[in-house]
Amino acid sequence: MEPRKEMIINEELKTAIKMMAEDNNSKSQNDMIDILMKSKLLIPVKISPAAKRDDQGNYMLSPKHKITFATVKNYQDTKNPDWSYFIGFTDSEELKAWAGGKKIDAFLADFNDYAVMLLKPDAVCKGFVLNPAGGNVCFPTDVVKQIIKRRDVK
Repeated sequence: MEPRKEMIINEELKTAIKMMAEDNNSKSQNDMIDILMKSKLLIPVKISPAAKRDDQGNYMLSPKHKITFATVKNYQDTKNPDWSYFIGFTDSEELKAWAGGKKIDAFLADFNDYAVMLLKPDAVCKGFVLNPAGGNVCFPTDVVKQIIKRRDVK
């Protein structure tokens, strides 16, 4: 995971999410996952105390800084309404829509970064949600494990 330096757009991933929403089948799901695996996402963070940035816009972090990843809960899951999920965004527009205009710090992450956080023995979150204010694609931890298994077979 790294601090965000460049503009993230992910048009190909956004198109794949839209195609999957229009025709949700194994091919559209696999196509979207294949694109996701090569994509960088924005993961919202809170940095305490607030971090300064250098001339290139990079965060200047030290051991005194604490980074907290934003999470959401799935209240529609009546069996597990208290489960938290990490969040990912395809681009800054999706992040802004979710944040309601508030300025949010974000790092760059890829699928493997989410997998590492979710598969820790002490993991609190039960998955991650991509574009919760838009496409709202949920990847529970068991699905993340299946994707890793599929990737490792290839």
